[in-house]
Amino acid sequence: MEVLDRGKDEMMEDIFLQDDLHPTIAEHATKCNSLFHQYIVLPDIVPDPTIMDDQLARFTLWAANMDVFGPLNVSLDYRLRFSPTIVEIIHQLLGLICDTMVSCKYPPRSVTEKRNVEESMLTRPSS
Repeated sequence: MEVLDRGKDEMMEDIFLQDDLHPTIAEHATKCNSLFHQYIVLPDIVPDPTIMDDQLARFTLWAANMDVFGPLNVSLDYRLRFSPTIVEIIHQLLGLICDTMVSCKYPPRSVTEKRNVEESMLTRPSS
């Protein structure tokens, strides 16, 4: 019985006490928030500018409801300190948000724009 209890204690180690700390959820969310604000001002980053506004609003609402940026003893990081799997999943999702925004550096082209580019390349005289 002692062996089981000790194993359970090792699994329930407080992530705040671990040596190899990764960025906190709050730090990762701050990076996402910064990217939102950086890319939201770029013209034509997405076909419809309300898309970025809506996604930023959804992200901000999630962060507020989950108390991501709350005081240390009630923050999402603190509440999930014994749940490394959930923390990892949240980091993966935040990473996906960041990667998606960074990949939007160049606005997507519409079908018409793609055709125009293709036609101009075909009609361009060879050198």
